[in-house]
Amino acid sequence: MKRVVGLDIGSFSIKAVEIAWDRKGKPKVTNFGLVTLPSGAMASGARIEPEILVKALKRLWTRAEFATKDVVIGTSGDGTFIRESTLPVIPDSEMKSVIATEAMEFLPGSIDDYRIDYERRMLPEPDDSGASGEVHLVAVDISIVSDLQSIVREAGLEIVGIDSSVMALFRGVWLNTDIGILDLPVISVKSTSPTVEPAPQEVRSSWKGRLGKRQRDESEVEVEPSSQISEGSEETQELVSLEGTSQSKVVALVMVGANRVTVGIAEDGVLTVSRSIDAQGGDAITRAISEELNVAVSDAEGLKRSLGESGGDQVEFDGDVDGRRLSEIVRSQVAQLVEAIVNTLNSYLFSRGGEGELRIFIGGGGSLTTGLLDSLNEALGADRRVERLELFETIDFDMPDLSAAERDRISAVMPDALSLALGMYFADNGRHVINLQGDEVLKRRQAKRDLTIALSGFLVGLLVFGALDYLHVRNENNLNNELTSVNAEVNSAQSSLSQLSSVAKTRSALAAQEQQLSGILASDVAWPVLINQLNAATPSDVWWTNFSGVAPSGTTNGSITFGAAGCSQQAPAHWLNALGTLNNILDPWVSSSVANQSSSCVNAPLVNGAPAPTVSFNSTATIANNPTPSRFQEYLTGQGISQ
Repeated sequence: MKRVVGLDIGSFSIKAVEIAWDRKGKPKVTNFGLVTLPSGAMASGARIEPEILVKALKRLWTRAEFATKDVVIGTSGDGTFIRESTLPVIPDSEMKSVIATEAMEFLPGSIDDYRIDYERRMLPEPDDSGASGEVHLVAVDISIVSDLQSIVREAGLEIVGIDSSVMALFRGVWLNTDIGILDLPVISVKSTSPTVEPAPQEVRSSWKGRLGKRQRDESEVEVEPSSQISEGSEETQELVSLEGTSQSKVVALVMVGANRVTVGIAEDGVLTVSRSIDAQGGDAITRAISEELNVAVSDAEGLKRSLGESGGDQVEFDGDVDGRRLSEIVRSQVAQLVEAIVNTLNSYLFSRGGEGELRIFIGGGGSLTTGLLDSLNEALGADRRVERLELFETIDFDMPDLSAAERDRISAVMPDALSLALGMYFADNGRHVINLQGDEVLKRRQAKRDLTIALSGFLVGLLVFGALDYLHVRNENNLNNELTSVNAEVNSAQSSLSQLSSVAKTRSALAAQEQQLSGILASDVAWPVLINQLNAATPSDVWWTNFSGVAPSGTTNGSITFGAAGCSQQAPAHWLNALGTLNNILDPWVSSSVANQSSSCVNAPLVNGAPAPTVSFNSTATIANNPTPSRFQEYLTGQGISQ
């Protein structure tokens, strides 16, 4: 069973999806995880403060308990270049030298400053000719590769692939048609309004059989690359879209992240547009809320999510927060984002003479912003609809305890991580997939694998030889002399055992007692110490109404549950911020809150001229491993049990 983790490092969080497969089956999602990053850990694709990323990766692997340390990581933004090119029919063995010459025409600076690779057009039909027609050239600044390798290596992980995030996402979409991700309509470019005809029925080959390449047919439309880099893009070449009158399959992907929106358009398996809209996304909306309402960024993020959950202006907020003003801010930011996305899509349609239909999908955590999907559909008109990207619907889950809500959530925020992981599956089944690590790294890894196989064979041979030699020597010994020697040793051992029997019994009793005490105290928690720490961190406007705790047991984490009350609706937020300062308390959560209109605190904030009512709420959190000094460890070191 092969396993790999797709790793998507964004400006807000690190997302990871683990898949596993064997030669006889399709890949399955076996695990996933997400950790948030402090503000500023990533900025416009450039890595800063790598120690923060290293710590976050280590925490992610500890919490998610992935079964492998092999990862595929994606690149995007500044320093990453993509260009489509039509090359003569060339065997794969000769492609490296050809793409290097081709890349020199569009890369700034020396070609030695970049890692370069290629991938054919993303069509699922197999091709046994071993040749390439249209190919995508991908180059990344070598310093970005070095930074990625250093960070991942320091986190104790192993990079097995460095891919283009945009290419990986489109590859995952185009090559998964066998399991139902896309049943694309046919696109006709005519002088009148476009009509969408149903795709003809076809007999599909097996999933793995659709991973190959296909030689370009003469009936297909030529694609000519643009000579300029699009302004404001992720330094990728924006490619002129296809012209002509043949029917095409077109997919547009809009990925909304925290600080960047990526819009990509692929036509008949060829990436024709790849544009980044920087300084747009979920963080821009959060910052606008923070600045306009004069609240902390952390509070602004909570207000944004509360607005999304409530569905609009009807929500009422305590304190100085105006629900209608909050809605206006979000709508204004969403309108700017929609305008940038629609302009990119319309630019593509204009290059086709304003005609044609395309299938548009939206994904990424920022795509969940309230009103974004509806606003996009309204701006594009009735003829073009935006759908949510459901790439996870094409993959089986080997996670029986995963709820439908959890699956929907990761489907929205983790398509990039899944696509990166799937690239290694496609490569394992014979497709040349982009890998920007560099030839020397790949050769060292192959040499390491070859050495491991050789050493394993040598050790097996050595063991076989030793066993044969042992049998030969044993047969040559005098059996009678050996028997005499054994009898003498037995008699001596029996005499010694009779003298030490009392010592052995005492040791056995002590061992049993220590094992029993180990089972009792190994996962012990000093609750008085922990409660004192929690009490010291409790905000002044919050008091407990009840408390319960469960100590860790085996591999199961411990937990604590609170019933609490506060002086206003802001109290739960203060409570969560306070718990976040404790290193031994993880994943604090407020599950519900209820306002008590009949009571209020002294000096409570005013709401509509009256003191804010008190609020009762329930909260849970996870206890970190060894949250307090272990009394069992003190016992073993001879310090005694002090608590």
